[in-house]
Amino acid sequence: MSVSDLLLASLNPTTRLAAEKQLDESSRQPGFLSHLLSLPLDKTNAPEVRTAASIYFKNTVKRRWSPDEEDFPINEGDKNAVRAELVPAMLALSKSGADKSDRLARPQLAESLAVIAGEDYPDRWPTLMEQLTSSLSKDDYNINVGVLEAAHAVCAPWKSQVRSDKLFSTIISVVNVLGTPVLMMFKHVTDILLGGATGLGEEQHKVLAQTLHLLLCLYADLVDQDIPPIFEDSVPQFFGVAGGDDGLFLKILAWNPEALKGDPEEPTPTPVHNAHQVVFEIAELFVLKYNELFDARMPAFVQAVWEMVGRMGAEVREDGVFAQSVRFLSVTVKSGLHTTLFSQQSTLQGLFTRIVLPSVPLRQHEIEQFEDDPLEYIRRDLGSGSASAGAGAVEVTGRRGAATDLLRALMGVGLEAQVTEMVNEAVQALVGKYKAGEGGDDAWMQKDTAVYLLSAVAARGSTLQASGFFLSFPSLTDIPIRQHGVTSTNIHVNVVQFFLDHIAGDLQAPAGSIHPILQVDAIRFVHMFRNQFTKEQLLPVLRLLVIHLSSKDYVCSTYAAIAIERILFIKTGGMLVFAQADIHDFATDILSALLTKIESGGTPQKIAENDYLMKCVMRVIITARQTLTPNYLTVLTKLVNILGVISQNPSNPNFNQYTFESVSALMRFVCASNPQLVEQFEGQLFGPFTIIIQQDVDRVMRVIITARQTLTPNFLTVLTKLVNILGVISQNPSNPNFNQYTFESVSALMRFVCASNPPLVEQFEAQLFGPFTIIIQQDVDQFIPYVFQILAQMLEIHTTSVPPAYSSLIGILFTPAVWQQRGNVPALVRLVKAFITKDPNSIDVRTVLAVVQQRLIPSRVNDVYGFELLELLVAKLPVETLRPLFNGILVTIMTRLQANKTPAFSYGFMRFACATMAARTEGMGPDFFIGAVESVQTGLWTQLLTHVILPDVSRTQLRDQKLVSVGLTRLLVHSQQSVQAPAANAWPRVLEAILGLYTSPAALAKSSTESATGDDAVTAIDYEEAGAGYQAGYSRLAASEGDKTDLAAYVQEPRQYLVEQLNAAVQDSSKPIRQLIAQVAPEKLNQLTVAGLRI
Repeated sequence: MSVSDLLLASLNPTTRLAAEKQLDESSRQPGFLSHLLSLPLDKTNAPEVRTAASIYFKNTVKRRWSPDEEDFPINEGDKNAVRAELVPAMLALSKSGADKSDRLARPQLAESLAVIAGEDYPDRWPTLMEQLTSSLSKDDYNINVGVLEAAHAVCAPWKSQVRSDKLFSTIISVVNVLGTPVLMMFKHVTDILLGGATGLGEEQHKVLAQTLHLLLCLYADLVDQDIPPIFEDSVPQFFGVAGGDDGLFLKILAWNPEALKGDPEEPTPTPVHNAHQVVFEIAELFVLKYNELFDARMPAFVQAVWEMVGRMGAEVREDGVFAQSVRFLSVTVKSGLHTTLFSQQSTLQGLFTRIVLPSVPLRQHEIEQFEDDPLEYIRRDLGSGSASAGAGAVEVTGRRGAATDLLRALMGVGLEAQVTEMVNEAVQALVGKYKAGEGGDDAWMQKDTAVYLLSAVAARGSTLQASGFFLSFPSLTDIPIRQHGVTSTNIHVNVVQFFLDHIAGDLQAPAGSIHPILQVDAIRFVHMFRNQFTKEQLLPVLRLLVIHLSSKDYVCSTYAAIAIERILFIKTGGMLVFAQADIHDFATDILSALLTKIESGGTPQKIAENDYLMKCVMRVIITARQTLTPNYLTVLTKLVNILGVISQNPSNPNFNQYTFESVSALMRFVCASNPQLVEQFEGQLFGPFTIIIQQDVDRVMRVIITARQTLTPNFLTVLTKLVNILGVISQNPSNPNFNQYTFESVSALMRFVCASNPPLVEQFEAQLFGPFTIIIQQDVDQFIPYVFQILAQMLEIHTTSVPPAYSSLIGILFTPAVWQQRGNVPALVRLVKAFITKDPNSIDVRTVLAVVQQRLIPSRVNDVYGFELLELLVAKLPVETLRPLFNGILVTIMTRLQANKTPAFSYGFMRFACATMAARTEGMGPDFFIGAVESVQTGLWTQLLTHVILPDVSRTQLRDQKLVSVGLTRLLVHSQQSVQAPAANAWPRVLEAILGLYTSPAALAKSSTESATGDDAVTAIDYEEAGAGYQAGYSRLAASEGDKTDLAAYVQEPRQYLVEQLNAAVQDSSKPIRQLIAQVAPEKLNQLTVAGLRI
């Protein structure tokens, strides 16, 4: 098939996988990128082909352009060709007469140019800017749009980069080339547009307006890090002069020609709106960085906001301009430079009545979104939206978010009392209108606005301190109120009383008796202020939320899941508030409601779209733990069914993660006390897992994590539902979050159910083997890492040797193609480690070492996993097996150290060396390791010790301190070679390095940062934080993690061990230990004396 045919086939779900594989193979051929770049330019190609080619080109450049790329980097010949062809291709797509396909392809190529320029400009592509500048045209405005798009794509990434001399040098080189042409073009374009655009046709008018927008974006790019002299000199031209000319920016803000207003119903901003938004972005930048140049013009720009907001209607397309203009006000307020102006009562009242109050009520399109696109409504309401006109993202969720930011900015400069008073008056008036029924059927909107306003001024921080009240449902009328120290809420707002007066009733109201948005407001209020409630107060709230899980309203049921998941993760003093006993009675009800809701989606995409539900499944399993055991099979079956569906088309990575986490957690806790149950897990999972591997394919999770063993009696019900969900989403994985939570739920369910009954793992196997087989067979690449992790978890639960069903996987496990998928590698290593731990003879050690030496150690990305496997081999294999292989291992490591040493790799080697020396296996230890190093090259050990190992000891991470200390201690006292020249010269430095570990900041802070271990660590995982859950490269299942191999487990307190070993060693007259200790710096030696060293 031709590349065009393959691109078309990749758009069809039934042929997507095969086409993508062929495209990937073709992309490694010389000349492929140039051919791909030619496809969007050929108008005889189908529009789908032209667009797909530009996207595939961009993605290939992103993946493989970097010189650090390890798998099939683009060769220099192809790079030279692309650098010569890319700009002309962009300009060809920009010419007059460009069609829709041209307009769709051009941004993809611009993004590709940005990636290449980030790697190659100016060192390997010094002519780029001259090439762009020379392409500017006096009369073809379309060409100029293409040139400016390209320049903006190159310069925009600078905003997020760390200031450095190299960056400034690059910016200066660009300004030297682009600065004058950009300023000249500004004058030319604004002369035409602000002068009435006489004689311009409609299309030319639009293109020139788009040119102005791009010029503004480029201006913002070039002045973001520092203001170049040429732009500083032109500040009066752009910002104006007090009492004189208004300047170009204010004139642009006043510019709104009738010819460019477009259709008010169209949600896409016009070029005029985009231009206005970027002007305010630039004004915000000058407030923050160059206030001395802007301060005199600030009042004029505030007045411009006032006038612009006054002209605005409720059109969606104006939201971006509104948000950025109000953000400019908020930043100006926060700067504290004009507090006198903003603290005037008339100014405050004007800001509130003219800007804030009109912005808070829901608009018709938002109400329609609540009904027609509820998931997007939830995401925007939770604050995940952003708006941008091109120069920079504005983190707002619409007009409400911008208005809230302005209120909080005013409160943050000492105006809290005044702002709260205005809000309280407005809230009372709105609630009064609601009670009076003002507005008829829309009276609920008055209360919705009131609740939002009150919440906006009540919350002062992202985490609220306890300020609770006692709940005694079903009666909420006479609840005693107990105030605690409120430090993160507004002291002028009685949040508790507001809940009692206006929220609690809506939370209890039967479905259909009030508008569903008010019910969502009530759940949202509990979610928002959950940290102010005590555990006793939240338990009855949880039961109400469980009822709302069954609501027919999508937003209501989803918000209930979100609230439950977050409530189950509340901590006090670093400890989780809720345990398995707290949700024992209703954990199964929560899971049943959630999984039934998920399964009702039907198609893979619909099942996986709502990862909030699966995340809650995962959390309930991890909380309920072994209490799920009696019904675990039902839960597992549903999870496996879900896996089976989503693996057909994995569309939501987070959903996938939570699904596998749920399976993993379920197995962990169900099989903990009955390992034999792992066979049931195998029976369920082997099928879908096999399919996932062969095909290379959220909120539930939190409940499972919290419920823990309380789910044991009903674990089968939960498991069945999870399996069913897995079956559906595996058909078309579309939501990464949902997938993550589903697998996390399965994992957590297994973890806690099997904790007290390991034989129950067999039921998990019975449920999971089927969908897992399908996933492997169909090569569902998004799910295969999850499958490998849960297979490892089930294998580890078994109390006997490796069952035959697992042994049959070994052939697949070491297939080269499986290791080529970067996201598979950590999970593959995890499964290999499970085999070695269960039975070191189950896998040929030479096969394992071939992977370590050929794929892991040479890789800058995966070297850490190579060291993991090597440490496990040292722990599990006898010396006789390792001795003939160790020289080859060290040669591979030495080759990498010499050719491509990185800080991470040298640290990994240091840890591996210490781990090997710490091992107490017969024949293993310091002299074994030193002898192996010396067999590579005589005298090499001393060089490695002084130049690689010891420098990295000072960087030892807290979790590695004991292992490093013990390994080095054994080097000092259990090695003959270390006390002989030339190694003896480094002996004092080794002891000083060990002592340095105990005075490092990490060691001193250890008591307050001790990490949770075992099941508590699983419970503590928060998927709202970075590093947990789904990530693009690899999705770790926290619940499936087993105990780490500890080669220094025989030592409890490493400092005491050091002193004891040295005290014993100084009695050995065959070694010069006393003389060597005497060479240690006195201040260091004093530490040992205080600790009990007797010399």
